[in-house]
Amino acid sequence: NFFREAGCISIDLRVISARTPLPAFYRHLGYVETGNAPFASDVPAKVPCHYILMSKTIG
Repeated sequence: NFFREAGCISIDLRVISARTPLPAFYRHLGYVETGNAPFASDVPAKVPCHYILMSKTIG
């Protein structure tokens, strides 16, 4: 309700690909995958990863 009351029509988020359970969790909440983006190169990562972009229409 917070986002609806703020006048938003969708919510966008990004999850790190190395966190493999997260996309399924967010799909269960109604989010859909909309693309990929590179992981910040200035942040050290222990495994290669990228962002998975997800979005959900709320109003």
